[in-house]
Amino acid sequence: MHEIGFIDRLLEQTKTFERGYFPEYSRWAFEEELWPTVAAHLGGALYELVCWQGGGGGEWQSMDTNDPSMFYAGAEHGQWRGKFKRYPVRNNPPITTMDIKPETSIAHPIKHFNDPIRMHQSERRKKRLLLF
Repeated sequence: MHEIGFIDRLLEQTKTFERGYFPEYSRWAFEEELWPTVAAHLGGALYELVCWQGGGGGEWQSMDTNDPSMFYAGAEHGQWRGKFKRYPVRNNPPITTMDIKPETSIAHPIKHFNDPIRMHQSERRKKRLLLF
């Protein structure tokens, strides 16, 4: 990305945009589509780690693509597919203690520093460090 001046070009093209607003983009987070698109454009492969099927009979995010560089998560397990035990990630509902497993590495969204799950995981990490 550095070699093609991507960040400088992106900043130059968007310098007149209102901060925090990307015109004609109605979804939650622009970067969630920007970085995978750039990675694929630069020859990288993409892998879906986890997908959450919305509650109440929601539909799975489509896996329709003819792009050979896209690899989707594996089998479905209830409302999750993929490596949900390690990466319980979804927009909402908030992650709960029922979503946290011993192998959990990333839990999202947990936005507050004093969230009970965040505090518990922090204590677990501290205890592991003390053992070494």
